[in-house]
Amino acid sequence: MEIIRHNETFNLKDTTEVYEMNGSASRETSGAINININVNRLGGDRVGDCYYSKFSDTDNVHFSVNCVEENREELSVYADTVIDSVLEYFKSNI
Repeated sequence: MEIIRHNETFNLKDTTEVYEMNGSASRETSGAINININVNRLGGDRVGDCYYSKFSDTDNVHFSVNCVEENREELSVYADTVIDSVLEYFKSNI
């Protein structure tokens, strides 16, 4: 019998004193990583969305946020903490 691991997908959820976040992360067998998150303030006001992709064949990453300008820095800082946590998880759970 042959069993082949293809890709892994993870659901992300976090609630802080300020934010509610939902999203997903995937790790492909090639090493590529994709992270998508949606962030709202507690109470429902939308902060924005973030997308991160790490390519398997280069050290390049793609990072983008979708939000109103006044939320850009706030979303980017929070998204960095989420991305760092996911990357650390992937590193320690190879």
